Amino acid sequence: MLLLLPLLASAAQDLAANDQALEPIDLPKITVEASKTPRDANELAAQVTVIDSERMARELVQNIDDLVRYEPGIDVTNQGSRFGRAGFSIRGLDGNRVLIEVDGVPVSDAFSIGSFSNASRDFVDTDSLKQVEIVRGPSSALFGSDAIGGVVSFVTKDPIDYLGDRDGYLSAKTGYFDINDGTLLAATGAARAGDLSGMLNVTYREGSEREFEEPLDDDSLNVLGKLARNELGDGPITFTFGHLDVSSVTDVTSLRRTQDFSNAFGFPFIVNTTSVIGDDERERTRFSLDQEWSGGVGFTDYLRWRVYHQDSETRQDTTEERTNNVAGRITPIMRQRQFRYEQKLTGAELNGSNVYDGGNIKHEVSWGAEYEQADTSQLRDGIETNLLTGETTNVVTPDVFPVRDFPLSETDTIGIYLQDRISFGSITVIPALRWDRYKLSPTPDPIFVEDNPGIDVASLDEDEFSPKLGLLWDINANWQLFGQYAEGFRAPPVNDVNIGFTNLRFGYTALPNPDLKSEKSKGYEAGVRYRSERLQWSASAYKSKFQDFIQSLAPQGFDPVLGLLVIQSINIEGVDIEGFEFSGRWAPEAFPEGLSMRFAGSYTKGTERLTGLPVNSIAPPNGVLGLDYDAPSTRWGGSLILRGAEKQDRLNESEGPVISPDGYVALDALAYWRPNDSLRVRAGLFNITDEDYTNYLDVAGIAADTPNQERYRAPGFNYSVVLDVFF
Repeated sequence: MLLLLPLLASAAQDLAANDQALEPIDLPKITVEASKTPRDANELAAQVTVIDSERMARELVQNIDDLVRYEPGIDVTNQGSRFGRAGFSIRGLDGNRVLIEVDGVPVSDAFSIGSFSNASRDFVDTDSLKQVEIVRGPSSALFGSDAIGGVVSFVTKDPIDYLGDRDGYLSAKTGYFDINDGTLLAATGAARAGDLSGMLNVTYREGSEREFEEPLDDDSLNVLGKLARNELGDGPITFTFGHLDVSSVTDVTSLRRTQDFSNAFGFPFIVNTTSVIGDDERERTRFSLDQEWSGGVGFTDYLRWRVYHQDSETRQDTTEERTNNVAGRITPIMRQRQFRYEQKLTGAELNGSNVYDGGNIKHEVSWGAEYEQADTSQLRDGIETNLLTGETTNVVTPDVFPVRDFPLSETDTIGIYLQDRISFGSITVIPALRWDRYKLSPTPDPIFVEDNPGIDVASLDEDEFSPKLGLLWDINANWQLFGQYAEGFRAPPVNDVNIGFTNLRFGYTALPNPDLKSEKSKGYEAGVRYRSERLQWSASAYKSKFQDFIQSLAPQGFDPVLGLLVIQSINIEGVDIEGFEFSGRWAPEAFPEGLSMRFAGSYTKGTERLTGLPVNSIAPPNGVLGLDYDAPSTRWGGSLILRGAEKQDRLNESEGPVISPDGYVALDALAYWRPNDSLRVRAGLFNITDEDYTNYLDVAGIAADTPNQERYRAPGFNYSVVLDVFF
């Protein structure tokens, strides 16, 4: 906060000299997906972060973790295991509570159960991105369900982004990344013939484990192709094909262990696990067709439509070798488990806007409608082999395979929204309202029925209204105040409504919950933006009240009729999350041309409403401070950046001590050099001081006595170098 004092003083001088206010010179950050229609981020009544391709290149972004490395308040959680990056956390909310989409197409939901099944949401390769738009806080008024915690919208490049007004483009890229001994090979081509233009981007990566992680070998292939017609005119129509395939093989050393089950079974029974190998693959394939009239068509001033189909699949195979010692009799065993999670999406979207200028009052009405059908399936299978006799069984304690943990499910979602930007003078009021209908239709197949005899699955058919009210006040050319009230919701996920499995040996059963309610939120945010020739900054405070949070697989006590402990997903009271954020850039007159300072910080506090206890998924206070230099020739430049976080002192340890890593400060250095128009070299040194630290959110809520904690540690000193060649 001390950093802000001289900035506020400088800004106050400009406010006092209102008649000589300096015009902002920073380029506008145009949002495409985050606002549904093209809009300068400074015209939104909330904090929206836009990260463009130039910044991603400068910061050597190779994955979603790198993407938000210098964005306090936004994190990517790493699981310290074969399953890697889980997804985004925004202001304390993560998982499926944050909507992630690519070119307006949602990324598959996350799902996990047990130690061998975990479908994450890391389905994006950053090499083909034009920009990333991140909406902080509840956003259901425009995006419906799943945006209760915020939105991360990836926008891929179009042919025109490579071609400009030329007819051909070709580039190649290679890189090395010490963090995981990884390599990058990429090529991009684009061409135009008449009113047709197209592009193809192919990116291949391979690498191994990061420092401290379990031994791993992985590779990925990303292909993005687009064919556009009339791209230089109005109403361009674009067909897109995208495919991502990521595979890895992991030696899961953390599961090598000796376990004594003698008390549970009533006789001497010791298991020694000697090897666990994970062979994992995730694929995402999508086709889409969209058209945009930025100059309007017919009765609209702006119109865009999109249709799409996407298939996402996670496949995880685990081979476990162990010995069972039963009363001194040793038997070598091999267990082979399979996990499959697939989600198919088919959808359509229409967005438009109309401007009505009445002189003193101007209305810009935005409207839209969406439909999406999601087919979700999940299966666990496996066998156990006695390596002495060769006998096999589908009983792999505690499961009898095959198993579906929820029935085959179809969800249909319809959303309609309306928003009006009412401008009069320097004031803009932005009311918005969205209506969503959510329908869940489960289909119990023989596999699910066999595992859950006599259990009735639940269907859902419900709707929700999500209102929002925003306010902007442009005090002068430099100062702007903004604020908004927004409500959000998340419909009950298919796996929580109809979770179902029974374990007779250990005496428990999981049952569907037809009474599960949608999660809801009410969010308040107020902030200020300042822009002048040498200083741009913004700050905001927020508070969100969440209710009916869904707690998955919560123990419900012993059922005397079933004779089993019942587990069921339920709604709990909820949480309150509040905090503040600031970010900006400053180029004091004393600095040489091209030199500027960046700064950003975040503080978040979360409290369980019923108990008053802290929420463990909240990141500690964290911030960024750095210097950026771009030579007047634009041929070279670099950055020196400090990033750090305090120790999280607000912990919920009602169920026992949890890991609480110390705070840290890490130093990074970045540089680029472009000797000519055909060559660019980029390099980065990360954690230069070799700081030993752990990111808090990677271990949030994990018991303090968890073994092998070193696998959660952040990498020490590492470097990256990338070479771009433009033909």
